[in-house]
Amino acid sequence: MKKNVFFCICLIFFSILSCNEKKEVNTDDDEFNDVNTPCKILNYEKVLFPDDLEFMDSRYYVCNDTILLVLHDKKPDPYYLSVVNLNNFEVINRMFYRDNSPKGLLSASVSIDCNNVCIEDGIRKCVARIPIELLLQLDFQYPNFVEIDAFYNGFNWVDDTTIVCTNCLYFNDFGLDKEMKELFYLDITGTFRENYLQKSDGVFAADYSGGVIASNPSKHKFYYAKSCRPQIVLFENCEEKKKINGPDKDDSQFEIGIGNRVWFKDNMNLYYSLYFADENNVFFANERVHRSVKSRDFNFDKEEIIRLDWDGNVIARYCLKDQLKQINAISYSEKLNSLYISTYDENDERVLYKAVISD
Repeated sequence: MKKNVFFCICLIFFSILSCNEKKEVNTDDDEFNDVNTPCKILNYEKVLFPDDLEFMDSRYYVCNDTILLVLHDKKPDPYYLSVVNLNNFEVINRMFYRDNSPKGLLSASVSIDCNNVCIEDGIRKCVARIPIELLLQLDFQYPNFVEIDAFYNGFNWVDDTTIVCTNCLYFNDFGLDKEMKELFYLDITGTFRENYLQKSDGVFAADYSGGVIASNPSKHKFYYAKSCRPQIVLFENCEEKKKINGPDKDDSQFEIGIGNRVWFKDNMNLYYSLYFADENNVFFANERVHRSVKSRDFNFDKEEIIRLDWDGNVIARYCLKDQLKQINAISYSEKLNSLYISTYDENDERVLYKAVISD
């Protein structure tokens, strides 16, 4: 009897010890590879701007074949956004001051899908969706921003009243938290907000979770491309329809340590972080970044751009002829069948490249 009691006490003691140890997690996924289309090499040329229109420290997007949208990342430009006619380079409109006024922003990031511009003020944690045609109006009416009081990364509109967001507290991919949801939905009318923080002791995975969301409300579909896993997921009517894995296999290894934080053992890999979408196509930039945990250095592999339709089919896979330092925006002209890539040149200056896609 005493031996049994002693055995039980030892079992409990070692169980407690094991609970306090760091848990190793394996990220391997056997369902590879769905993006097995041969990579098509693209040549590109620099888009030349007039000297008096040179926008330094900017990101460039091409909309509707003829509109150049310029996001001014840094000062001294007083505005965040400029709208330019790509044919004659005339400035059509400028908007969003760098301040906290009703017509200003404290920070700005932009994404484009299906003739809409989604703009986010990450400091104030608020977002807005603006039809591109409204940006051309001289009497531009500033939109009402929606506040997102949550730990989110990517976001987009599912329809006129619902926003889908990634949950930075989610880690259910690897069975670490069964009650946490990867995506959550916000009703912007204020009548209902989904309770996405389901557990107070959930793994804080903001360093690993998240991604970008490309949406097509007219088709009731959106894609969720993950930033730290080589996977894209298609949703229809907010239901998961298809997973597209690849073209890489995630070999990052990490463990759950003190405070339920994610600690990477060697390298942290980053994948999908940029996109562009229209009514027929979705383009995701796969940056394939490897970050050393010890040195904190970033190593950019040769970037790829994955092209899909809105039914979850991989249409093409593009690689640029020469490796770029970092892609910071992509866009597409259906009329010219050309990709536009905002990046850095050899002098670390922001430039816009045009790559014509041959049949």
